[in-house]
Amino acid sequence: TVESYNLYKMLRLSSANYYKWVKLHIEETGTEYIDWFKFNSTYGDRNRKRYLVTIDFACYLCLASKSEEGKNLRYELLRYK
Repeated sequence: TVESYNLYKMLRLSSANYYKWVKLHIEETGTEYIDWFKFNSTYGDRNRKRYLVTIDFACYLCLASKSEEGKNLRYELLRYK
């Protein structure tokens, strides 16, 4: 699995839009417990929602980014499959 925020950063997308991206591309496109998993983590005194995505779904998200970074990252992910 891949942590969604790390994937987002590797795709070089704007950090200000991360939660909007999660809602649109992960929650509304994928299927929970099949494509992605949500859990809570504590950072200092704040709780945060975290998402793990499967390698297959991460490859889909890379293609959906329509960027050179996405294309290259997809090839790297496929090596782990």
